[in-house]
Parts: sequence; structure tokens; C-alpha cells
Amino acid sequence: MFRTASRLVSASLSILLLLALSGCVEKIALGDKYDACLSSGLYADAAESSRKDAEGSDILASLNYGYALRCSKDYEGAVVAFDKAEALFKAIEEDSLLSDTEKTVAAALVNEGISSYSGKLYEFTLVNTYKAMSFIKDGQHDLARVELNRALDRQRRARQFFEAELERAVEKSRKEQAAQAAQTAQAAPDAAQAPKAPQLPDAAETARREDVSKELAKHYSNIGNFEPYADYTNPFVTYFAGLYFLLERDYAKSLDLLKEAAAMCPENEVAQADFLAAQAAAKGLGAAPGGARHAWVVFENGVGPGLESLTIPLPLFLVTDQVAYTEVALPRLTGATCATQRLVVRRGEGVWATQALVDMDDVVQAEFDARFQAQLIRAILGAVVKAGLQAGGKELGGDLAKWGLGIYSALVTRADTRHWSSVPARYEVARVPLDGAGDRLWLDIPGGRETALDLDPGRDHIVFVALRSANANPYIDTVAFD
Repeated sequence: MFRTASRLVSASLSILLLLALSGCVEKIALGDKYDACLSSGLYADAAESSRKDAEGSDILASLNYGYALRCSKDYEGAVVAFDKAEALFKAIEEDSLLSDTEKTVAAALVNEGISSYSGKLYEFTLVNTYKAMSFIKDGQHDLARVELNRALDRQRRARQFFEAELERAVEKSRKEQAAQAAQTAQAAPDAAQAPKAPQLPDAAETARREDVSKELAKHYSNIGNFEPYADYTNPFVTYFAGLYFLLERDYAKSLDLLKEAAAMCPENEVAQADFLAAQAAAKGLGAAPGGARHAWVVFENGVGPGLESLTIPLPLFLVTDQVAYTEVALPRLTGATCATQRLVVRRGEGVWATQALVDMDDVVQAEFDARFQAQLIRAILGAVVKAGLQAGGKELGGDLAKWGLGIYSALVTRADTRHWSSVPARYEVARVPLDGAGDRLWLDIPGGRETALDLDPGRDHIVFVALRSANANPYIDTVAFD
């Protein structure tokens, strides 16, 4: 009786959850509108498209809202939105409810997309960096320092974060296996009585199978072959923090960070020059940075990598005539797109071009690889739960119920492809000396558009530029340092 009631509840829950999926369509449409507005440089419209959801507990909406406000030069509002996203991220990171069986099974019955978006670590190191930029613009340098230190600390704790996530995924798999065993024992207390439903596998053990690895290798050529930056560091975050501390005359801290950035970006002449300037300043051999005033152009180029849903047949571990559908859905990275090859900066007769500090493809791929095993276990767990539902359906209603639930499983088996689409394809930088003889900078925006910036030759400057596509309206702002 218990088993029959349990299956009926599961089948009913499946139907309700399937109906609830219609709400996802609206979320996707809003996300598409945000991306379209952002890629056109319509930052106020992009902010408005995410404002309503950002007022709730939607991390992704808060991230989008904060970035659009920042590009609209509403720095105070951007910090508030980013603060909210970060608070939600911390709550999820620290919340023991992540291991709740109800949440696990609900996501497994449909897909991870119905759960609250928990964010990615590289996204929140950038959140802290963008908050620091906003505080710098508002002259709140103590708060900017705090945010940069938080970003750096997040990077240092990345490996620990990924290991904890994998442990949680394994523990969820074990709990589901134990629950399944207990249900089978209750349905067939007599040891001589053979259980009617198949004993489905442990997801964590299945993820380690050789045949599963071979199937995955057909679809993920880079998995296991990618060498991340040390401790999953984003070189831009490290470089920007080093540059900021250099301009704030904290030479010891700046030297350590710029040394690390220069090591990660050996071909970037700006990073190398800034490291040498910090080295000289730390030794008292010259005023930072190197005696002359400069303007640094920090360029966010294009649209960063995305995610697509990939459905993979892994039938070998669930072969049984009681299960109609056993595929798993996993996310796969899609490539980034730059708005222009580089940004050209002119001053007088001089011409400089931005140089790439980091391709975000590399940073995102590093985290993707580090978290893939946990993602795989969760995807297989979803397949296991849906297989159990189909087997129970056959027991209750025969082949018609089995195939009906199989069709349901096929419809809802989709990977979670949510990500912070505001992240650019590349972070680039140029270093332009100011000599006091006509310090008007010209930015050569694609499409024959030129933007003039008049800078104080007696101060150092950071020029922030973001361009999502060649035809977009760019975000441009400056900040001066004494």
C-alpha cells in the first residue's frame, strides 16, 4: 500500500511540475530581452527588464540588474543590486538545506533549472571587482579596498569550494540510494520475495564508470585536458587589484599582485610594465607608477562564453524493460564573441591598442572542468530518479504509464544553462603616458565612431570601456587618482 501511494504521489507531482515549467518560458524571454538590450548598449532598458525579478530573490536577475545599472552609471544602485546577489550567493553557499532530500528529488524529477540559481565562483569574484569599481567612482576607496580583498580571497578559496560541492553531490547520491533501498525493503519485507522494481544504480559510482567516461569523451574534448590558472584565478581580477593598489600607493600589496598577474600574462606588455613600476616604487626608486602620469584603458570586449544543453544517451547502466527513457542532460560551453579585435587609443601622434589580459573562455572552462564531476553526478541522479518513476508507473499502470512517464522524462530532461551573460569575452588593457602637452584621448570605437576624453595631465586615470557588439553604444567612464 505504501509503495502504491508513494508512486501515485510521485506521478501526480510529476504532472504538477511539468505544468510549472510554463513559468520558465517567461524567465527565458526576459533573459533574452536583457541580453538584446545590453548588446545594443541600451543599458537603462536592460536594467528595467531585470528590475522586477531583482526585487525578489533571483540571483541572476540581481546580477544583471547590477551590471546594467553600472553601465548606466548608477553606481550606488549597482552596489545595492550586487550586494543583494552576493548575500543570496553566500546564503546558498553556507546553507545546509542544499542537502535536503526534498530539494534534491524535486530538481531530479524535472531539472536543475527549477532550483534557485546559485551562481558561479568566477561570477562573484567579478561582482566584488565591479563593486570596487563603483566605489572607486564614488570616491569610497576604503570600501573599494574591502571588495578587492574579498575578490582575491574568493579566488584563494576556489579549490575548497569545488571540493565541497563534489562532496555534497556524492552525499545526495548516497541518500537517494539509501532511500531507494529502504523503499524496496518495505515493499518486500520477506527476503524470499523478489522485488518487482529494478534496483537502480548509485549515481556517484556510475559517474566513475569507464563506459560513461568513453561516452562523455565523444562530446567533451577539453575535459581533463585543460590547465587552469593557478588556483582557478582570473588574471584580470588580480591585475586590476594590483593596479588599484599601485595607484593608491600601497606598493607592497601592489607588487605581490602585479607580480602574479605578470606571471599569468607573460605576453601582456602592460602587465609587465606595471609590475616593473611597482617593483621600482616599492624600492623607493621612483614615484608610482614610474615617475610619469598615465591613463589605463580597461576594456571589456564582447560577450562571454555561454552554455547549451546537451542530451547524452547513457542506457547501459539502466537496462530494464521497465524504463523507457534514461538519457542525461549536461551543460556544454559555447564560445565567446568579441566586439572588435582590439580597442585603439590615440593621444596626439601616439597610438596604442588594448592587449588581452585574459580570455574569459579560459576562466570559465577552468571552473566548468572543476565542477563537472559534481554536475555529472547530479545529472545521473536525475536520470535514476526518473527511471524509478517510470518503473513505478509500469507497476501501477502497465506499459502505457511507463511510456507516458518516459515521454515526460524526455520533455523535462534539460541541463541548467543559466549563467551571468553580462561577462565579456575578454578583459583588455592599454597604458597611455600623459605628458601634459594636449592630453585628449581618442577612443576609436568600431564603426568609425570616435570618442574624445579630456584628462588632467597632473593625475593618473583609469578609463573604463565596455562594448558588447560592434554596433552597440559603449559604456565609457573615467576616474582620476592623485
